[in-house]
Amino acid sequence: MEDHEVSMASNELKSIHSDAQKLLGLVQQYGENGDLQAWQQSKITKAADYLNSVLQSIGGEQDATEGLMNKIANKV
Repeated sequence: MEDHEVSMASNELKSIHSDAQKLLGLVQQYGENGDLQAWQQSKITKAADYLNSVLQSIGGEQDATEGLMNKIANKV
């Protein structure tokens, strides 16, 4: 039986991945001609900080980026 927290986190990370790809495309289309509003940039920065905190916590002293990304890639 799979841990519900792990399953929920996996589903949420898949959704975050999809949303991030869409948002990246929109921001790139927006390009140099437009600026993000301050609150939009703040939310992106906060989301990145939150994800990085979890990544560092799970990854421990090892190369957290490589370790977690490999785990996620194997489950996606």
